[in-house]
Amino acid sequence: MLGVSFTAEAGRVGGFEPGDPALTKAGDGSVQGTFQGVAPTEGTKQYLITTIASNDGDGLNPVSGTDAVPNSGAGSLQSFFNNTGLTGTEGSGFLLPFTVSAGDQFLTLQYDFLTNEIAPNHNDFAFALTFNSANTLTGGVRTITTANLEQANLSLLSNQNGPFQFHTGYRTFSISLAGFAPGTYSLGVGVEGGHDPVPEYRQGDGPHVVGGGVEPPVQHGPGLRPEDQRLARPRPGPPQHQF
Repeated sequence: MLGVSFTAEAGRVGGFEPGDPALTKAGDGSVQGTFQGVAPTEGTKQYLITTIASNDGDGLNPVSGTDAVPNSGAGSLQSFFNNTGLTGTEGSGFLLPFTVSAGDQFLTLQYDFLTNEIAPNHNDFAFALTFNSANTLTGGVRTITTANLEQANLSLLSNQNGPFQFHTGYRTFSISLAGFAPGTYSLGVGVEGGHDPVPEYRQGDGPHVVGGGVEPPVQHGPGLRPEDQRLARPRPGPPQHQF
């Protein structure tokens, strides 16, 4: 699962609080307060996305009540993200508008990756994308983290009354805005299950649970500040993750 939140030093540009810009989502995504003991790093809300689908056979139900969607085909995560070449099997994601001003340098997110995968060869992953006003991908698909990379960094969630058992804790992920002309953009964040031998699920500040909100670029000096935003986590069950 993945939880996401963004904040701006000089002015908040978005988030998951009441009154923040509306986001669009595909699959199992929902605004959460504290989730399985993980509180937003800022404000009172964070956003959770998972790879949970009720027909996975793992006994888990989607947190939002809506199943994760397949990677390809009608209503897929691929089509939601404008056919950008994702390689997983199923997952969830969201799009949030943000504005780049002259001098902005980074868009920063905070994420917590939640998962139930504690063995090798689990390929669930969290990713981020940016689109310009013409809905054209800018900068490619950026990997936030993967289940395999986090195996040595997981700890038990303090509240085990939920779909996930482990998480990384909140971390920072920054996107360079070098080459971005001033204007309106969309941030996409998602989580997908990889081609694993065991079914997986994820939750988080993004794909995982937790996130104080999604916000556009933060400025530090004439740019954004990486530490001003957050995202990501995976989900439990047969291993799964979030962004």
